[in-house]
Amino acid sequence: MKTITCNKKMILSLLTYRNRRVNIAPELLKLIQDGVVFKENCILLRSFYIANRKHAKINQFEDLTAFEIFINGFIINDFCNTDFFKNGCLFLDLVGNLVDSKCPNIPIEMILCKSNRNIHFTMHTIRTVEKSYLDNNIEEYVEPTMIVRHIPD
Repeated sequence: MKTITCNKKMILSLLTYRNRRVNIAPELLKLIQDGVVFKENCILLRSFYIANRKHAKINQFEDLTAFEIFINGFIINDFCNTDFFKNGCLFLDLVGNLVDSKCPNIPIEMILCKSNRNIHFTMHTIRTVEKSYLDNNIEEYVEPTMIVRHIPD
């Protein structure tokens, strides 16, 4: 099951870009093609896990969610030249499909935030023993925010 939660600011952004056809940027597609890894009870984007594994250790973080947020978080704009928001939405969708196919029994939460001209993506495993990265009342967030949860049936 997939649930999508957006604040009003994000809904306005989605409406603005809904009819614009864009193919995902090749650099973002490469991140998808590199896949995900499941390490120490965490779902991690393989490219970022490899780049960070020597200097970012789980014991340096409050919990597993914080570790995942750190490893998986990045600015979409750094991987494409145009259509940042649309590329962020496409990336989020493809990552959800990838995780569903590789780790179908693991619930995940993906987050897309728009601040100024930057689009920020991150994701983490949903754990009952740890709090979510974002407060459930996302309407209070200043920035346009979208949370997509993939929960196994």
